[in-house]
Amino acid sequence: MSKPTLLPVSTDSTDTLMRRLLLSREQVAALLGVPESSVDYLHRVKQLRAVKVGKMNRWKPAAVREFVDRLEAED
Repeated sequence: MSKPTLLPVSTDSTDTLMRRLLLSREQVAALLGVPESSVDYLHRVKQLRAVKVGKMNRWKPAAVREFVDRLEAED
């Protein structure tokens, strides 16, 4: 099996992403520097809150910030 080709998530800067109303799984993964599967896991264990848009999960930038703030508080 060949390795998948990695495509850039977006040309948006971090600041631009954080100004959006909602973020995709790809964008959240890029912001956190983790694989998309980690975003799914964090959502599943209720560490990272999402909202439903149709059948898809989307994340508020504030929810991502709250998640990071909780990580800092645990240190």
